[in-house]
Amino acid sequence: MFRLKLKGKECLACGICMDVCHRHAIALRPAKATPVEGDALTFLLLRTPRNFETPLQPKGTFPYLAQPELCDGCGDCVKECPTGALLLAIVEQGLAMGGSVERPAVH
Repeated sequence: MFRLKLKGKECLACGICMDVCHRHAIALRPAKATPVEGDALTFLLLRTPRNFETPLQPKGTFPYLAQPELCDGCGDCVKECPTGALLLAIVEQGLAMGGSVERPAVH
């Protein structure tokens, strides 16, 4: 099983890691919005015959492995992160005393 580690001070919350994850294992944590901002985003498509708004999408903050069982350790999220804020680690289960050990995934 894999674990995604985040260097929070370096993360831009751009969502690229989520977009490149072909297994859809990564999601952005929901943002806590103020009443003025609201809790969803939308935008107007300007290059269309009829300008229309996209469906509302929840605001997100930092990425996390929403479905770790789907992660295959390909490392695309780490490679595509523009700031190098992500690390992928392998979690080894079944050690003595029921513990686990993490080691960096090699890519």
